[in-house]
This record gives sequence, C-alpha cells and structure tokens, in this order.
Amino acid sequence: DLGKKTDKLHLLYGLKEILLDIDKAIRIVRSTENDKDVVPNLMDGFGIDEIQAEFVADIKLRNLNREYILKRIDEIEQLEKDIEELKGLISSDRKIKNRIIKQLRAISEKYGIPRKTLIVYEDEIEYIEPDEEIEDYPVTVFLSREGYFKKCTLASLRGNDVQKFKENDELMFSEETSNAAEILFFTSNAQVYKAKLCDFDDQKASNLGDYVAAKLSFDDGEKVAAAIVLKEYEGQIVLFFENGKAVRIPTKSYKTKTNRKKLTGAFYGGSNLIAAYKTGTAPEYLMLSDNSRALLVKEKQIAEKATRTSFGSAVFTLKKNQNVISVVPYDKSTKNLIKESRYRKSSLPSSGAVFEDYDPEINQQTLLSD
Repeated sequence: DLGKKTDKLHLLYGLKEILLDIDKAIRIVRSTENDKDVVPNLMDGFGIDEIQAEFVADIKLRNLNREYILKRIDEIEQLEKDIEELKGLISSDRKIKNRIIKQLRAISEKYGIPRKTLIVYEDEIEYIEPDEEIEDYPVTVFLSREGYFKKCTLASLRGNDVQKFKENDELMFSEETSNAAEILFFTSNAQVYKAKLCDFDDQKASNLGDYVAAKLSFDDGEKVAAAIVLKEYEGQIVLFFENGKAVRIPTKSYKTKTNRKKLTGAFYGGSNLIAAYKTGTAPEYLMLSDNSRALLVKEKQIAEKATRTSFGSAVFTLKKNQNVISVVPYDKSTKNLIKESRYRKSSLPSSGAVFEDYDPEINQQTLLSD
C-alpha cells in the first residue's frame, strides 16, 4: 500500500505542475511532430521527470482542463496523510500488532461462527498403542492365470522351486519382494483390489496357493487380469489393453487414506486389460497380436495421463476383430530378438510387423493360444 500510494502521489505532483500552464501542455502535445518527443518536451517545459511526463502524455487531450486536473490533485492531501500514517505504522511493532488485532476483531464480528470442534488438552488425550509392526523378510510371490496366488519364503524355495499349478493353468506373474509390501490385483471388471502381503500365509511351491477371487471377495465372474507389487506409491503404472491402447498413470492414484481394499472405476474399462507394469520394469515392451504381428514400444512413447480411467492413446494398430493377446517387458541386454528392428517403430500407432523370430524364452511368454 505504501509503495502504491507513494507512486500515485508522485504522479499527481507532476500533474500539479501542469495546472500552472494547461495551454502550454496542450500546445506541446499538439505541436510535437513525433510521438517519441512528447515526453522529453513535457519534461523540459515543466521540469518534471520521465514517469510524470509519461502520465501526463497518456491523459486524453479533452481531459487536459482545469476541472479535471483540480479533481485529480485534490487527492494529494489525503495521500500525504495516508503515507505519513503508513510510515508511522511500519516503524512501530506495537502499532502493527494493534492494527492486526483490530482487523481480526472486525473479521470475527462479521464472519465469526461458533466453534465446531472441541479443544482437547494434553491431559485429556487418550493414547492408543500403535499396531504391531509387520515382520518383514524377503519373499517371492507367484500369480497364476487362473488367479491362484502364493507367497513363498526364500528358504521354502531353496532346492524346491518348481511351482505347482492346476491342469491347464500357468504362471502369469512373479516377483521378488518383501513381506511388508502391498499388492494390487487388476481385474476384468476394471476394478483394483488392494492387499498386504503379510495378510497371506507363507506357502510352499508344491501348494496351489490362495484363490484370490475368494480371498478378496471378488464380484461374481470377476477374474484377475494383472498384478503389481508396491512398497511405495511412487512413479507410474503402465497399462496395456486388448484394443491396442496403452497409458501411463500415477501410482499415487491408487493410494487411499483409509484401509479400503476395493477400488471401483480403477482404470479404463472400454477394453480388456492385457498387462500392467511399474514404469522402469523395462525400457521397451513387446506387444503381440492374435494375427501374429509384433510391435516393440518404448516406455516413453506411451501417453501419460493424470486420470486413472483414461485409455491413453492408440499404440498398436489392429484390424477389425483383431486383438492384442500378450505384452511382455523387453530388454535387449537380457533378451535378443534377431529382427528386433522390424518391430520397433519411431511413430505410433503402428501395425508392427509379422512376428518371425524364434526365441524360446520370449515365445514361452508370448505363445499364441488356439
């Protein structure tokens, strides 16, 4: 306020000088041939500075009259009083505090409402013992395509790591993690079920494990489509859909303040979810369609969206009735497609190329089902 009032007062002092000879000011404005010379001529003619001259030059000629100028400079006296008062206020801590108190009282009288919460004093606080800490130790988790989940300790896998599955079932997902981590199950109903690994019993490789749909009370007919293990809700999750679309969404969009286990509308539901990965799992992903075409997609090529129900953008161009059936992480430092350059496209969406490579490890993960 002090700065604004001081600046305004300075301008009005300049206008006050013009009052001494208004006709001269009008003559200078009208007779000056170049606009750029108006300000310097006013400065020379009235002994005012550049800022004051700019202010005068910007006044419309019809307002350069005694009535208008007198009306404006009438503010000078009040501005001088206000500035003096503000300077006194700024120089005194006591005055500042009194001003704040006065303003707060005025606000309280105008907008005040009765307190809606109680003040609790320290001697009234009831302390609750924290929950027992989760025992943390290394585990490996396994999820089958039919939705059977098991958590195995390293000791139980030592010398006996052959996983048991039901007939026609197979491994969908596995990861080394710790017992204190959480797991998100993405389902066929575009929902996510959250669980803590410590809530699952340790299993042996020879066991089938827990049937997730029953353990977490899925809706009728709902099935697991993908799973992600998290220790922190950081980074992003990349989702791939049957219709060739893909999206990166913030992991924090699945974080809840309450211990809510079921999240509805958890992701795009317009097409079946084929795969979900934490960003950074691999630099690229190998997508395979049911007409034996493949496409290598770099993680950075996938659209980022803030809303978890967004479908992102089209990545794999498909013909009518064609679908993406598999998406697996691809890192050429550990896997090697002989003709990988055929499947890598600089511009997306793309229809990829006919999948001609034969690599046992990759083909086991992307095997076409009849």
